[in-house]
Amino acid sequence: MINRFKGLFKKLKENQRAILKNQNQQTALFELKSMFSCGNFIPMTGWSMSPRAIVHCLNIIVLTDRKNILELGGGATTLYIAQLLKITNSNGKLTCIESDPEWFEKLKIQLETYGLTDYVNLILAPLTKVSSRFKFRNQDLWYDTTILEDKTKDYTAIDFVIVDGPYGGASSFSRYSAYPFFKAKSTSDIFWLLDDTGRNDEDFIVKEWQKLSNLQVSTFDRYSLLYSSNNYDLAPYKNQ
Repeated sequence: MINRFKGLFKKLKENQRAILKNQNQQTALFELKSMFSCGNFIPMTGWSMSPRAIVHCLNIIVLTDRKNILELGGGATTLYIAQLLKITNSNGKLTCIESDPEWFEKLKIQLETYGLTDYVNLILAPLTKVSSRFKFRNQDLWYDTTILEDKTKDYTAIDFVIVDGPYGGASSFSRYSAYPFFKAKSTSDIFWLLDDTGRNDEDFIVKEWQKLSNLQVSTFDRYSLLYSSNNYDLAPYKNQ
C-alpha cells in the first residue's frame, strides 16, 4: 500500500512538472509574439529552439549588454534577436552563419520584410569536411572554415555564441567545432548556448567544452549554457 502511494505521488509530481513546463513555454511564446506587431508571422519549425530558450537568449543580451552575438544555424531565433536589437536601439550586432542556401535565402527575405537587415550579418557557409584542428571523435562535417576565416577575420570580441547548427543529422558531433574555432575570437565573459543537449552527441559536446573552457554549466530542458563565474545564467521561469 505504501509503495502504491509513493508511485501515485511520483506520478503526480511528474504531471505537475509537465504542466508547468508547458505553461512556461506558452508564456515565453506569448512574450515573443508581443515583440512584433499584430499580423506578423514568425515561422517556427521542429528545428527551432524552444520559446523558453529564445527568451533566455534575449534575457542574456539585454541584462548583460551583449554587443557581438554569433549564431550558428539561422531561423526564428535570428529574427527575434534582430528585432530585440532594433526595438532597444542597441548598437549590438548579430552574425548568423547558415549552411543551407535555400534556407539562407528565405531567412534573408524575412529579415528584409521586417526591416532587420541592418542588425544581422548573414553568412552562407556550406558544410565541408572538418579540419582535424576542429573535429571531435568521428565528426566528419562542419561549416566551411575558409569562408568563416575570411568573413570573421576582424572579430575579436564575440560575447555570446548560440549554437543551433549544423543540424544534428549532418554528422556525428557536428556542433563541436564552434568552440575551438571561435574561442580565440571571444571575450573572457562570454556565454555559450548549445541547443539540443538532450541528445547524446550534444551532451558529450557540452561536457567536452566545459573541460576545455573551465566554464560553469547550467542545463535546462533542451539546451545548456556555459558561462564564467562572473556571470549567471539569467534563465526565465527558474521553477521549470
